[in-house]
Amino acid sequence: MKVTYFQLWARGPSIVLALEHAGVDYEAAFPDKWKELKPTTPWGALPLFEAPLAGKVLTLGHELAILAYIERKCPAVGGADEREWAVSQQFLHQAEDVYKALVAKQPTLYETDKVSKEALAEWWAGDDRTLHNRKQGLQVHLALLEAAAAATPGKAGYLTCDGKSVGECKLWATLHMLVMIKSDVLAPFPALTAFYERFGGEAATKRVVDSGGRFPGPLKQYFV
Repeated sequence: MKVTYFQLWARGPSIVLALEHAGVDYEAAFPDKWKELKPTTPWGALPLFEAPLAGKVLTLGHELAILAYIERKCPAVGGADEREWAVSQQFLHQAEDVYKALVAKQPTLYETDKVSKEALAEWWAGDDRTLHNRKQGLQVHLALLEAAAAATPGKAGYLTCDGKSVGECKLWATLHMLVMIKSDVLAPFPALTAFYERFGGEAATKRVVDSGGRFPGPLKQYFV
């Protein structure tokens, strides 16, 4: 298996976290000559995932589709049973909602002033659950994640029995984006903090954070 993505902490880390926690052999590469590679990818975008299949190469795009494939092929990150699979999926998609909001509002290394400073601050502080989902602030997302994390059975800091489902990989990668922007963002949320600290302390996670896993180098902060 091989994953290709930019040297950025964006849509690539969750995939490499899943592969590292699954304990499988894989390759990871930064794109060489991206303008030439782009038209050859399935969806004109990265991440790009390649895996052997029936003597050929299966090529996938889209982060969530790739995570679903890894989950199917690697039981270690798929959850122990149907309940854990469902839990993993819920956290994965709620994390994706947060990521999409960051894409819409948060400045990046390459794009600033997506929205006004006032609108950005309002999103970070927004806690009104009665608003349309599209308009809800970050505090609503985090409060919902906190309630779900606190309700999961088992050890503190684990959302599934083994604590390394693809949903947990996606969630941690997204929470880490927030923490890199605002270090105390999780302070009001003890269950999320326990998860973030526990998962972040795992050797597989540290490999991805410190050196990029099997990427040629560490991944740079994207949202700033």
